[in-house]
Amino acid sequence: MQEIHFDEEEVASLLRFPKKSTEKNKRLELLKNRGMYNHNMKVLEAGVGHFIVRRRPTEENVSHKIYRPCPDCLAFLTKRELTSHSRTGCPLKDVERKLPNKKIHQKSEALLLQHQGTSPEMSSLLTNLRDDEISSIVKQDGTILLLGQMMFDKFNDTKRHEYHIRERLREMGKLLLNLRAGSGNAERDLKSFICPAEWDFYCSTIKSMCKSDEKPRRTLALKLGHSTMKVCTILWGQAMRQNDEDAKKRAKDFQKLYECEWSVKVSSRVLKDMKDVKLNKKQEQPLDGDIKKLSDGLQAEIQEWTEKLEHEPSWTAGKKLSDAMVAFLILFNRKRSGEVGKMLLKNYVDAKEANIDYDKDEAFQTLTAFERKIAQSHLLIKLIGKKDRHVPLLLPSFMEKSMDLLVDPAIRKRIGVPSGNKFLFPVRREDGHVEPCSILKNFAMNPKFGLQRPDLIKTTGLRKALATSVQYLNLPENQLDWLAGFMVS
Repeated sequence: MQEIHFDEEEVASLLRFPKKSTEKNKRLELLKNRGMYNHNMKVLEAGVGHFIVRRRPTEENVSHKIYRPCPDCLAFLTKRELTSHSRTGCPLKDVERKLPNKKIHQKSEALLLQHQGTSPEMSSLLTNLRDDEISSIVKQDGTILLLGQMMFDKFNDTKRHEYHIRERLREMGKLLLNLRAGSGNAERDLKSFICPAEWDFYCSTIKSMCKSDEKPRRTLALKLGHSTMKVCTILWGQAMRQNDEDAKKRAKDFQKLYECEWSVKVSSRVLKDMKDVKLNKKQEQPLDGDIKKLSDGLQAEIQEWTEKLEHEPSWTAGKKLSDAMVAFLILFNRKRSGEVGKMLLKNYVDAKEANIDYDKDEAFQTLTAFERKIAQSHLLIKLIGKKDRHVPLLLPSFMEKSMDLLVDPAIRKRIGVPSGNKFLFPVRREDGHVEPCSILKNFAMNPKFGLQRPDLIKTTGLRKALATSVQYLNLPENQLDWLAGFMVS
C-alpha cells in the first residue's frame, strides 16, 4: 500500500505517524475495512468472486450470507461476532454507544441494502423483517425488492402502509421458498418462474401452500394472485426499458395465462370455499345491554384518567386515558379499529380550526333547534381510512378536554412521548401507535364491566349490529344513504 498508493491523501497521512503507533494501526485497519467492504459489495452485485471477511472461518463451505458489515468500521463478521465486536473490538469503540443489539444488526443490514439501490424507506422496512429464511429470500431476490419499491412509490404515507407492504413481500418470499422446493429449483429466483412453461407448476405450488387440515389460508391464494400480476407488470416494464423482446414476451404470455386460467385453476375455487364456510353458520351479534355497560364504563374511565393526567401527568395516566378513548370512539362511531388507532395529531388540530364559528354558517342556521343541539355536542373529524378514503368520525363534546390534554406538547414531552411521534394515540416510539383491536378486547373482557358476552364485542360485529338495528327504524332512503356513507367511508 505504501509503495503503490503513497500519493493517495489517506495513505500519505498514515505515513506521518510513527511505526507501530496505536493511531496508525487504527487508521490502517479502517482503511482496509473500507476496501474490503467495497470489494464485497462488487462481489454481491456481480454474483461471483471471493468474499473477504475479517476472520476466516474454520469450517469449509461456509455461506457468505452469515456475514454482516460493522456499522462503524465496515469489517465483515458473522452475526454472532458482530454484537461483541461493535461494543469492544471495533476501532471506533471509543465513540459512546448505547444501541441495543437489535439496532446494531438493523444498521448493519441497512448498509447491505442501500448498496443494492433500495430507497431509505425500503431499507428501513427490510431491516425490521423477522430474521428467518423467508426474510433472507426477500432481501436477496431483486424482483421481490422491485415489487416492494413499486408499492412504496404508490403510497404517499409510507409509514401507514408499511405493514401491508411487509406482508405482501413475506408472502412472495414464502412462495419463492416453496417454488424452490421443486427438483432442480434450489438456486432459482422469482423472475425465472415467470414464464409460460412454469405456469402449471406455479399454480399448483400456490394451491398446495393454501391447503391445510387445521386452518386453510384461502385468502393467501388471492393475495398471491394480485402480487403475481404486479410482478408481471414490473418484469414487462424492465424488458421494455432494456429492449429485451424475449423477456417482454415471457412476461406478457404469463400474464395472458393468468387472465385466461387463474380464475378456473385457483380463485373461483377459493371464493366458493370462502362462501360455503359461512353456509348455515350461526350469526351472533353484540348484546345491546353489553354495549351500554361498556359505553358507560369507558366514559367513567375517561373522566377518571383525564383528571389524573391533568393534575399528575405520567405515562401510566396518559396510556390509560388513550386506551379508554380509543375503545370508546370505536364503540361510539362503529368504526374500523385501524382508522381510530392511526388517527394523527393533525387530524384533530385541523378539525378544531375548521370548527371555529361554524354556528354562524348559513347551513347551520337552516337546522332545527334539535339538530343544532346535536351538531353543537359533537366535533366532526376527518381521517384517512380504508383505500385512502376520507372517513368521518364524531367526537362527543365531553371528550374534547381529554383530547386537548393528549395533544398538548408539554404533557406529551413530560409523559415520555417522542417529539417525532405524529399519532394522537402514541406509544413510546418515534413512529408507533396503539393496537386498537387488543385494547377493545381487553376492556370487553374486564370483569368490572360485567358483560354477558364479551367475546362478541368486535368492530365487525358492532358494524353489523348497527346495520341490523337500522332496519327496524324504517328510515327514508336519503337518511339511509347518509348513514351508509358514514359507515362505508
